[in-house]
Parts: sequence; C-alpha cells; structure tokens
Amino acid sequence: MQVILYLRFMRLLLFLTTFFICSSILAQNIVNDLGVGSAGGPVLPDMATETINRISGSKKIFIITNNSQTFAKGDFVTLVKGTKRALRAVVAKNENGIAGIKILKIYSLALWNSLNAGGEIQVLRGDDSFFNIPVTSAESGNIPGELIKAETNLFDETTVLEDDSLSFDENSKRILKNDNLVSLSLGFVDAGSEGRASLPTGAWSFQVEDNIFLEAAYGQGILKGYPSLDGDIDTKITNFMIKAKYAIRAPFDAYILPYIGYQLVGASSPGAGEQDEANSRSEAELQQELDDVDALKKSGPVFGVTALKRLVPGWFVRADLGSDVLAIGFGLEF
Repeated sequence: MQVILYLRFMRLLLFLTTFFICSSILAQNIVNDLGVGSAGGPVLPDMATETINRISGSKKIFIITNNSQTFAKGDFVTLVKGTKRALRAVVAKNENGIAGIKILKIYSLALWNSLNAGGEIQVLRGDDSFFNIPVTSAESGNIPGELIKAETNLFDETTVLEDDSLSFDENSKRILKNDNLVSLSLGFVDAGSEGRASLPTGAWSFQVEDNIFLEAAYGQGILKGYPSLDGDIDTKITNFMIKAKYAIRAPFDAYILPYIGYQLVGASSPGAGEQDEANSRSEAELQQELDDVDALKKSGPVFGVTALKRLVPGWFVRADLGSDVLAIGFGLEF
C-alpha cells in the first residue's frame, strides 16, 4: 500500500515539474517574440505616439511631431514600431510641436525601411536597455554604405546638436537655406519726362530649386501734379514684376542674385482729359494730358541684379538695380 502511494506521489511530482518547466519556456518564447525584456523583466512603458512628417532622402533625418512634448533638443530617443525598436536617434531641433531627429543607430533594418512620411511611430525618451533584441548581421544598426561597427562609427553628438540647418538634402548646394524671402523696399521707376517716381514695393521670393528663385513684386505710388499743366491732377502708378533669380555667394556674408523677368507698369489719372470749370483748357491740352498718362504705361522683359547683405540671422539689407526698378529696403527669410 505504501509503495503504491509513493509511486502516485512521484508521478504527481513529475507531472507538476514538467508542467512548470513547459510554462516557463512558453512564457519566455512569447516575451522574446515581442522583443521586450526577459520573463521577469519590465513590460513596455508608456510611450508617446507621434506622426512622421518628413524623411530625408538618405533616411538619416526624420521630422516628427512632438505633440506630447515628452522630449526636447538633446534628448536621446528610440523609435518603436509595435513592440520592437526600429532605431536610436538624438533630437537635433524642437520647435512649435515639431522635432527633427538624426539617426545614431538602426536596430532593425526592416523596420527602418518600412517607415514612411505620414505614418505613426511610438517614441521612447531616454534609456531603452530593457529591450532584449539579439542584434544580428541581418538586422544590425547599419546604414547602407555606412556600416556601424562600433560606437566610434556613430554620429558625433556635438556635431549633431550644433547642426541647426537640419537640411533634408545632405548634398544640398543651397546658398540660401530657407525657401522664402519677403522684403519691403522703396523703389523708383522711370516716369518719362518727370524723371523717376518713388513706389513703396513689396516682394516675395520662393526657392523652387537649389539657388533658383521665383519672385513676384508689386509697387504703387502717386506722381503728384501730373499730367495737368497747372499741377492740380495726380497720377497713380502701379508696377508689377515677375522675376527668375539665381543666387551667388559674395564676400562679407552677402549674396548676388542676377535676374530676368517681365514688368507691367500701369498709370491712372481720373482727372486727366476732363474739362475743369475753374481752369478752362483747349481740346489739344486735354488730349495731351491723356497722352502723357498713356506714356507712363509700359510692359516688357527686364533684367538686373539684386544684392542681399545679411545683418543678423534671417534679416537682410536689399538693393535692386535693374532696367525695371531701382530700390533699397529690408528682407526676411523663413
């Protein structure tokens, strides 16, 4: 009887031992499949979910949202897809809920290649050592053409953080980094026998390709005492210009932009050619007034050069010298 009880006890003990061993192995496999920790390690922490806005051509630079405001310039972050790490990066810029990050290491080449603009990504700030992903040659932190074999192969942190341009095209030959340039200046246009008329002028330039700008400008002014002989009639002059410019670097933080374009000058004088009871004029004089106004109107191709001199980051003194206008003013890039 005692032998039978002993045998049953041993069978029960063997069954329980086998059950717990199998359960432990299964749990470990599930955790490893998730790529997180060990069986007794921590679970995934709360991570911010952000959106990828843009990715550079080399996929080394990512622009992502920072709506959660959980990371700042200089922070090290890990981009996580699902429950696996994709890459390690440093925050190089952080402004107005948008962050620019530069890759330091790639954990999964497949996940890195799967990231696209417009997609969502989880962002973990700080330490990510609780992840336990074996790094193999197939999914090591390697950027094609730039194999990362040791810490010395990574981006230098100081260099990364001091690079404020965060340009998407790392081979960019742009002289002026920003796409937009707006300016306000005092321009002078040809007014025929009256010499030159002064016109406050506003302009907006957009960089469509590296160093190639398209600009639209508009100016408006009053030519007083013209065209009436007694000086009691004024004429409004408008000047609209479209130009294509090419930027060239000059010494002393200056830039030269030769241009070609098209100009349309308009003139309007409601009182010209109309009889005034106080000052009677002949038909010939009235017609001459109309002819003088029409003489101010013109259109055609123009050419010239714009010079920019940087005062402080983002601000320029601007001068225009061309067949269309002479002007001087200030510009702002953004």
